Order: sequence, then structure tokens, then C-alpha cells
Amino acid sequence: MVRCRVQAAADALGLSPARQTVLSAALQLLCGWSRVSDDQVRLGQLVQLCREHGRVVDPKTVARALAEFTRAEIFSYTPARGRGAYATLAVHARMLEGVQELARDDAGRVVVPFSAASPYSSQTQDPPTPRSAPQPGQDSGRRPTSPETDTTSQGARPDCVEVDARDAEAVMSAIPAVFQQLPCRVLWALRAEIRRQLARGWTPAVLVETLSAPLPSEVRRPLLLARWRLAINLRSVGPRLEPLQRDWDHAERTAANELAAAHRREQEQRDAMISEEIGASLQQKLRAKLGAPYLPEGPALRVAMSEASRAYPSLPLVTAAQRWVAS
Repeated sequence: MVRCRVQAAADALGLSPARQTVLSAALQLLCGWSRVSDDQVRLGQLVQLCREHGRVVDPKTVARALAEFTRAEIFSYTPARGRGAYATLAVHARMLEGVQELARDDAGRVVVPFSAASPYSSQTQDPPTPRSAPQPGQDSGRRPTSPETDTTSQGARPDCVEVDARDAEAVMSAIPAVFQQLPCRVLWALRAEIRRQLARGWTPAVLVETLSAPLPSEVRRPLLLARWRLAINLRSVGPRLEPLQRDWDHAERTAANELAAAHRREQEQRDAMISEEIGASLQQKLRAKLGAPYLPEGPALRVAMSEASRAYPSLPLVTAAQRWVAS
């Protein structure tokens, strides 16, 4: 509805093709995102949108068109003032009669209140999805910051160690000059790569030794050379992370062995509760049920006991076995 009002008011002005293109770009920037105002606008955005509409315009033409739309009370345009500032573009209040603007939070997301009035749905008819709060000690899905703070009780295998900023600076100051003299952005990328290797458990001395190997006669891309050397020579985890992963694996194997042993003890206790007479009856009925004249004695007895437990879950095991044989 707002788009139709704006287009109708603009048609009455007899716009030139360039002005019409700027109008289409402004509508796409606002109405295309279900907005009637935007305080984070740059002229470059509208220039790019005009190109998508098939016309190349410069920022001055866009600014003049927006000023014309402001005088015609179609848009409200406030130019940006100062370095790094944003402009404000909004549909004029004259075009918004009877239209309620959606409320938004600080992040720009729409805040939808539950109301029986249109256009929002009723909370009684469409209740929100219930979400239970995580219980104390329950894994919330967040990744730990470092394996030193992560234990086996949290269930995550350590994959990084805490990085000291002084270690990264020590490596940066000790590597050859061809790496230290990189432009600022490339130097930051190299520092990030060094921090990643430190997080994988490698020591600063190993990183310095790897990057300080003899250099070729001509180095055109030092960052790619550094990444290649680190990737080829440091394939696995470092000596700081390897003991943590080894201890975690050992704890996991120990817990699995203890669980298997407990399961075996439980099976033995269940086998001891069943007398030979009841056990023979259970196996005989299982053979008749499966149509198999012969079944291994131990597995057959366990399967029969499981069938009896599922058939009578509220009864003790011996009573359930007797009921299952008699049924």
C-alpha cells in the first residue's frame, strides 16, 4: 500500500528516467525490506541499486533526486554530515496515513506483540513455542573457550588451548623481516594465522623455526609462503594440545569400559535370578515363538528375559518371566 501511494505521487511529478530509477531504488531499499525508514543509508547503496535497475547514476544525481522527493513530500531525506556518518531516508508521513510502523529492537529485528487485533495473531490461537531453560550442569551447546577450562564432564574433546598475546607478539618480532614488513592488513592476517597455530598447541619456538627457514631468492607473496610453511610442517596438533586430547581419549575409553563392565554385571545378576527350570521354559517358548529348533543358551535366555520384561514392565523379573511363560 505504501509503495502504491509513493508511486502514484511520483507519477504526478512527471519524473525523468534517472529520477524514476532513483525512486525505484529507494523503494527497494525501504519497502523491499518491510521498512518505512532507515537511518543507516549511504548514497553508494542507492547507486548500486540503480545499476541493478539498468541505469548508471552518480551519487550527486541520487542526492539531487532525493532532495526533490523531499520537497515533494514523498520521502524525508537527511544527508550524512561528517566522515563515516550515515544518511536518513524515510517515507514521508503524508504517505503513511493509517499505516502503523513495525516496532524494532536495537538490533533492527521486528518486535511482534501478541494481540487479538489484526494483523497480529492471537496468543491464544497461536501460542509461542515453549522453551525449557537448561538445567544446572546441562550442556547448553556453547563451545568452551579453552580446553583448560573444559573437562571430560562437559563432554567436549579439547581442540584448542588458550593463547597468550605475548607469545604471538614474540613470534611476530622474531620472524624474518620479509614477514614483518607486510602492509597492515596483510600483517594482521599473518598474526591471525600465528594465533591459530598457537591455539593448536604449537609453541612459539617451533613457529619461529618454521618461518625462519631459508627463503627463496624472490618472495612475491610472503603471506602465502608463511601459510604454506605452517600447513606443510605443522600438520597435527602441537605438544601443548596433544596431552590434553590423549587424557580426554583415555578418560572416554575408561568410562566406556566401566559402562560395559556394569552392563555385564547386570546381565549376570539377571541370569542368576532365573532358576534352571524357568530358564528352560523361557528358552523353549522363545524357540517356539521364533520357529527355531536350536538357539544358543546364553543369548536365548537374555532375549527371553527381555521379552518378559517388556511384556510385564511393572512386575519383578522372576514374576514377569513366569507370567510370560504361562501366557
